[in-house]
Amino acid sequence: MDLRISEDREITIPQELLDRSGLQPYDEVDITLTGKGLLISKSPVERDAIESVYGCWGSGGNTDVFMDEVRGR
Repeated sequence: MDLRISEDREITIPQELLDRSGLQPYDEVDITLTGKGLLISKSPVERDAIESVYGCWGSGGNTDVFMDEVRGR
């Protein structure tokens, strides 16, 4: 598959390749120079520990109600 680099140094990846690779719009990728050319791979997602649990208890309620439930009151 031949692709062309634009004047702005951009490459459009065909939808078929995106579907097969699992890449989505705004995913970050790593580009590595190898002996055979360039290797494009999806960057691992690094999430902040707080961000990863934010909202896991849903919305509503408050901490006093939650603490009473945890303490069995």
